[in-house]
Amino acid sequence: MKPASRLPIIRERDTKNVPIVLVPLDAKGGRWAVVEAQDYDGLPKILREAPWILNDNGSGHAYVKACITRSPGNLIPVHRVLLKASRGQAVRFVGNDRCDLRRSNLTLCKDGRPRRDHFSEFQEDVA
Repeated sequence: MKPASRLPIIRERDTKNVPIVLVPLDAKGGRWAVVEAQDYDGLPKILREAPWILNDNGSGHAYVKACITRSPGNLIPVHRVLLKASRGQAVRFVGNDRCDLRRSNLTLCKDGRPRRDHFSEFQEDVA
């Protein structure tokens, strides 16, 4: 999937008055990722500036990914970076909404499946 022309992010508060950031996942603003503002601001600059898309993993599940040109594979799963998931750890979504990247919807657990350590790849870029 080709990354969408980037719409601006939107900063607002959720129903619990927590500051959040809405990140566009398409050029028309039809889909948005929801991230707590503190987590979004803590992401490496290269991820904050990259276009985000909703990408199907081929097994019927779509995940929010950042399109990074310098990265092998080009697509970085944002939920794994947010929780600093390393190999052998899985990030599970508490609800069914994979566009909801708030900590209340994510949980880190041991899985045993080898996973790429996406966080360490960008540690030096944290602004």
